[in-house]
Amino acid sequence: MYRQIVAFLLVVLVAGWMASPGHALTLQEGLAIIASEGWEVKIAEMREEAAEQTVSLSRSKLLPEVGIYADHTWLAYQPEANFGIGAQAPIADKASLSYGFFVRQLIYDFGKTGSSVDAARFSARSKSLNTSLVKNMVVRDFLLNFITLLESERLLDVVKEEVKQFDAHLADTREMYSQGLVTMSDVLQAEVLDSDARQRRVSARNNRALLAARINTLLLRPLSSEVKIEEGTIPEIVPDTDVDSAWRSAESSRKELKEIRFRIEAEEARIRSFRAGSYPRIYLNGGYGYTENQYMVHEENWNLTAGLTMNIYSGGGTRATVGRASAELNSLLLEEAQMRDSIRLEVENAVLLMQSAQERFEVTRKGVDQARENLRLQKLRYEEGEAAATEVQDAVTLMAQVEQNYWMALYGVQKGKALVLYSQGKDLEEEYSRHKKR
Repeated sequence: MYRQIVAFLLVVLVAGWMASPGHALTLQEGLAIIASEGWEVKIAEMREEAAEQTVSLSRSKLLPEVGIYADHTWLAYQPEANFGIGAQAPIADKASLSYGFFVRQLIYDFGKTGSSVDAARFSARSKSLNTSLVKNMVVRDFLLNFITLLESERLLDVVKEEVKQFDAHLADTREMYSQGLVTMSDVLQAEVLDSDARQRRVSARNNRALLAARINTLLLRPLSSEVKIEEGTIPEIVPDTDVDSAWRSAESSRKELKEIRFRIEAEEARIRSFRAGSYPRIYLNGGYGYTENQYMVHEENWNLTAGLTMNIYSGGGTRATVGRASAELNSLLLEEAQMRDSIRLEVENAVLLMQSAQERFEVTRKGVDQARENLRLQKLRYEEGEAAATEVQDAVTLMAQVEQNYWMALYGVQKGKALVLYSQGKDLEEEYSRHKKR
């Protein structure tokens, strides 16, 4: 409990520091908060704790049951024995006090309780794995949102530069119109393009604001909190892009496969427990009792009872229970097979997406400098009267499109890496903290 309190206070302090004006959020800071304080993580941890309590509850049936009792009895008539005509004698008091204690212990039930304990243990392990799985999922979501927010900032910069270029072009066109070098249609066209660029800037700003709000939601902060993120904290990680080796890693590391395997084992243990319910149950009862009775030689006594109970017929309930559990087991086996196919497809899809993003990045990064040089030349030609206004406008649009493609490809590679690592079952928080940039 002490450690939990300390950890909570540390998280609160870090969150408060992160929310302070001017602080740039690093990827590692965000991942630490998400993995420990996210809503989904907390819910999964509570379910894990409930499963642990179920283990204790199941195990308690193997331990002795100890109890005490006490009661006071008042009778309307004093108990008497009849020994013949006119011969009667009291055998108990009209009012009496009784008290004592008892101990009950299960001796053997053919594995019914033991299998129930095994089922609870497997379920608890399943919930523990599910907590780790949920943590990795929320870390993945935060990581993708973090990268997407960085991407939105770069795209906003691109649109801002586009507006700046169209503003400059509009100013040049108006100046040239005043000198009679261009027509009014050129000015109107420049104004329309400038207006369109400004609308795109508004959309880009709104998109960035929505992504920032999503980051705040994941970090459990107010939606309106200012979000500044530090781009340099994304490490350069090179995941394995061979599909076969990536699948082998996923097959041995994906927690979904381990979690469903524990659920299968839990269901198998439940079936064994249900079937054992038809077998005898051997038990011992013992204790001490005192009953106030002046007519008895011994008012107190010790007792020990060995017994056996067996369910002969329950209206088909045991058979139905076993049948239902068997159907659940078969559905889990089918779900496991389906999950393997889905994960295999997820691995291949993640690898292909990353490879495609890398190819786009290699192509687009070569075109950025060329697009900028093309714009510079077209502006010079336009100022010298050797180029039409549309050539400058096309050059501005081309440069914005090329830069947009470049940033989307660059951050697409980063997203692809995260998805490949996740598909292989890697712990993303560990991976991105272990490769933290210095």
